[in-house]
Amino acid sequence: MIVAGIILFGSFVNAFRLPELRRNALALDPAHRQAAIEMPYDMAAMMLIFTAFIVGFFYCLDALYGDAAIAASCFWKSLPVSDLTTVLSKATILWWSCR
Repeated sequence: MIVAGIILFGSFVNAFRLPELRRNALALDPAHRQAAIEMPYDMAAMMLIFTAFIVGFFYCLDALYGDAAIAASCFWKSLPVSDLTTVLSKATILWWSCR
């Protein structure tokens, strides 16, 4: 929500410069004009995607450590497979359930 608020605030501030930016963009050739118009939206999307990746990464780390905190990992540790296989199986089940 904080990142979305920052993007919204930045868009609001940038709206005051919109006429000037539009005049400058119209003076460019079509390929550069499109890139100039798309740039703010691309930056906003990259910020949101990067934030979602960071949040997802730490959520997954918390899920793995939370699993150990409730001793559910004792079952997984008792299996005759490596930790890598265990993590990959959990990730596969999570991916399959989200489809």
